[in-house]
Amino acid sequence: MAAIEYACCSNAKIFPEIEHAHRPGKSVPVVDPQVFYKHTKRSLEGCHAKLKESGALARRSAKSEQFKKRHYEEKLKERSIDYANQETLVNLKSKRDNGTTIIDAENFCILTPENIIGPYYVGGEYIRDDIVDGQEGVELLLDVQIINSKTCEPIANNYLDVWHCNATGVYSGVEAEDTIGLNYLRGVYPTDEEGIVQFKTIFPGWYEGRSTHIHIFSHVNATVQTNNNTLNIGGTDHIGQIYFEDSLVDEISELYPYTKDTNPRTTNEEDMFFPQQNSSGYDAIIEIEYLGTNISDGLIGYMSIAVDLTANHDDAILVANYLD
Repeated sequence: MAAIEYACCSNAKIFPEIEHAHRPGKSVPVVDPQVFYKHTKRSLEGCHAKLKESGALARRSAKSEQFKKRHYEEKLKERSIDYANQETLVNLKSKRDNGTTIIDAENFCILTPENIIGPYYVGGEYIRDDIVDGQEGVELLLDVQIINSKTCEPIANNYLDVWHCNATGVYSGVEAEDTIGLNYLRGVYPTDEEGIVQFKTIFPGWYEGRSTHIHIFSHVNATVQTNNNTLNIGGTDHIGQIYFEDSLVDEISELYPYTKDTNPRTTNEEDMFFPQQNSSGYDAIIEIEYLGTNISDGLIGYMSIAVDLTANHDDAILVANYLD
């Protein structure tokens, strides 16, 4: 990687109260939140019914079950986890689920609005759906569906960029972290015909000033570099962040290697960006289901994201580095 320096990434005057290396840059929200709420929420109110009626929810549930089954088969083959009753584990429900599937819940299509890209985006990432790269942590399967905010229809072949810090709060691929040449916990992958994209990663850690989160960036009309399997960034139809319940992070923090992270925790309520993604009926907290009897057995997280294909947020992109 060839590093590109940005003054924003080391400008302590912007947020002087944050002493950790992860200082937010001069990124700004990609749209006025209230404008987004006004125009987008109205069009999403009937999405759940439309997706259910068209059979899209049922097809997504089936693909999610296949995703979990592949995970279990891999674990059984590796013999890294002894699943005594695989059938029971496959059908485990979230503690918050009350018996119905997460995807079928009436409030599942409350979708996340836009947010800032943050200072550590790396452009042109590898196209891959397994982004672990040997990082230790609780396994996390991400099951995301991208939906057209105006039609409520799934969007195929939309590339989703995902990146987050490791279990001790460090990002790969950026000079500020001294991780140039590494690209763990970063990747991009296209949605299928149902608008679904699935990643294998680990539960992210945290760092001072921010609650635990995952960055997402949706590319429309992107193309693939055939010589090295990286992405030529197309138009930017969504920039956002995914969050987790504080109680879940509390449980994770008791497990190794998260216990090595000495950074002070920031709750969602204390986070500087969380409120703008969690007002006016929106919810950027991912729905979590346990993959086993214990949290250490792994998690699967479900999120639907509404995007406006006519939007272009290219001016909001802040690039810390490019993948060679």
